[in-house]
Amino acid sequence: MVREIPQKVVDAILKIPLPHVERPDHLVWHFNSSGIYTVKSGYHIAHQAILERQREKPESSFKLKKEAWKVMWKMKVPTKIRSFWWRAYKNILATKENLFKRRCAVDNLCPICEKEVETTEHLLFMCPWAKMVWFGCNIKPLGDLGGNASLIKWIADMMENLSVKEVVILMGRVAQIAWHIWKSRNDFVFNKTKINPQHTITSFFHAEMECLKAFEIPRVHMDNPANQEDLPTWRAPDEGRFKVNCDAAISASGSRSIAAVVLRNWKGKLVDGLAKSVQVGTSLGGELYAIRAACEMLISLGLKEVEVESDCQQAIHLSVSELVPPWDVRALVMDIRHFAKEGNFLFKWVRRAANKVAHEVASLAVRNSLPCNWIVNPPISLVTVLEKDVNESL
Repeated sequence: MVREIPQKVVDAILKIPLPHVERPDHLVWHFNSSGIYTVKSGYHIAHQAILERQREKPESSFKLKKEAWKVMWKMKVPTKIRSFWWRAYKNILATKENLFKRRCAVDNLCPICEKEVETTEHLLFMCPWAKMVWFGCNIKPLGDLGGNASLIKWIADMMENLSVKEVVILMGRVAQIAWHIWKSRNDFVFNKTKINPQHTITSFFHAEMECLKAFEIPRVHMDNPANQEDLPTWRAPDEGRFKVNCDAAISASGSRSIAAVVLRNWKGKLVDGLAKSVQVGTSLGGELYAIRAACEMLISLGLKEVEVESDCQQAIHLSVSELVPPWDVRALVMDIRHFAKEGNFLFKWVRRAANKVAHEVASLAVRNSLPCNWIVNPPISLVTVLEKDVNESL
């Protein structure tokens, strides 16, 4: 039976998280994030199917509807990024695919991975290094939609599930990240600058802060979750209590993901933890896996009223809210909410600087550099981060 199913479909199925708390099965409409069928989404899928049948061959990008264009020009981003995003939608960026069509390049392969045709979607979203950038920015990459991913499908999904204001803010942030990916790609091609996803992520965050100040707009999809803690460094819990930090990391190839959990006492001493390999389809899924693993570890240790911290605001927001979560992470979110009630846990969002230990554990594990006895005998790099956290919390 498995042999008759395309490998891409098999991989997607294996990445669907299963619940650890028994609950009834239910059908989902996987064409939108809510998992609930609507006439609008059904019409869109049917319309796209007709267009694809009429098309002689697949194209890199689709034409936009007027509504999408209006939303795009409302983005509160610098003019250069708005212009870049317009060119991306029109599929007139100087990608290898477009240059090859115009006989300005000897091939159409991506100059970075050298494996796939460099379409607009591949360059900005689906190239392995680009996926790492989206993972680091805590935004679901377009590549999760599969090989036929397109900008118009992504926009249609957003406009189906979000308000116009939310779409404007989210699209503006995505456009900024895509522009920094484009800039890094060009530095690699023309200046021979080595690709560094972390450098691209850092450049984006710096530019985003300047943009937020200039336009005075809120962070997209970063509604201040309950019990948010906007502290730059780790803070020890009250005497006699414990705190858990969670994080997720993805390998350079994008083929391996790690969920890391670190438990420390009020003195900052490492008490327990775990780093496990997980199959996830999105960065959000990885962060939620880590939070669920933390809750399960606390329940098994008999600990209650423990602070659970993560640097992923969306994951914390889903954990503490009563909203219906996206269907592809619903099992994880519902498990977390169940364990939270059982253990009376307190969820907090913290900045990356306050989550360095969990981040270090996940990074070491994804590189296969984390020893099996790391809790008893942590590596030097982890000891350094632990000591720094303790010193800064004094």
